[in-house]
Amino acid sequence: LLPESFAEGSDGVFFRDKIGNPMYNSCDKEKALELWETAKSELGVDSITFELLYDVSTVTEEMCAFLKSEWEETLPGITIELSQTTYNNRLELMGKHDFEIGFTRWYADYQDPLTYLDMFISTSQMNYGQYSSAEYDALYQQVVGELALDEDARITAMAEMEKIILGDAAILPLYQLSACVLQ
Repeated sequence: LLPESFAEGSDGVFFRDKIGNPMYNSCDKEKALELWETAKSELGVDSITFELLYDVSTVTEEMCAFLKSEWEETLPGITIELSQTTYNNRLELMGKHDFEIGFTRWYADYQDPLTYLDMFISTSQMNYGQYSSAEYDALYQQVVGELALDEDARITAMAEMEKIILGDAAILPLYQLSACVLQ
């Protein structure tokens, strides 16, 4: 969830370098297929259609077309209907929780892991998927409360928050925005 080279600590070490890189960029299509077949069996269906909401931009259009292709190729019986709209309309629909799968992005407001992690507390207006975890919320309260001045304990708690949300698959991080410049 949290990008590389972000949130430098008082020791000059970035958050990701301190805690490692959990679950990023790993893909196990066989495990995905196994879980997919289990889900279909439990639901008593052979196929499911999802709508993937995204806004107009070259990057999001290409990413969503790629996701559709990968999911439909890897998971027999899944159909992804692409739904492109304007940026403002996507925000409105996601804010009203009127979507099935939403493609969105976030740029850090400030150099602290909470700029990403606080979006997923159960009371956050940015929690478009309405994710809820008592354990996650409790860790958040500790991070902004009793651990606020203990940098090491705070980092440990935020790493656990990231582990929880990724383990629950409440969000699927796809890429980290970067730039290439020539001087």
